[in-house]
Amino acid sequence: MAMTKGGRPTAIQTQATQRILNAAQDLAQTRGFHGFSYADVAQELQVTKASLHYHFPSKADLGHALIARHHALFGRALGSIDRQTYKAGKKLRRYVGLHDSVVRNNQLSLSGMFAAECATLPGSMQEELRLFFDANES
Repeated sequence: MAMTKGGRPTAIQTQATQRILNAAQDLAQTRGFHGFSYADVAQELQVTKASLHYHFPSKADLGHALIARHHALFGRALGSIDRQTYKAGKKLRRYVGLHDSVVRNNQLSLSGMFAAECATLPGSMQEELRLFFDANES
């Protein structure tokens, strides 16, 4: 993986990583984690499977990155709702809105899709998913 001297990903690597994560997330939200392969992601992005493995050596690594990104983005969205809205009813409507936009795209939420497959995900992904739900229940 291309890194700067400080150990951070280069801008090019970050763009490629985000494109891969975006494509994988779309596939995971419509087919489930086990319903797509690196070949599907590669076809979607018109790249080789080897280039995917450069960024994510295994599908479990890709899954970890998906969960971590979802955790960060969802956490920010919840934080925004909490900071900007004080009335419980309004908070609930904005929370539902987070999921409504996903459903309107004929997808399921990433966390919901992964939760449905939790028992068959790699153990480390199961743990990350539990941490996501624990953080969002508190």
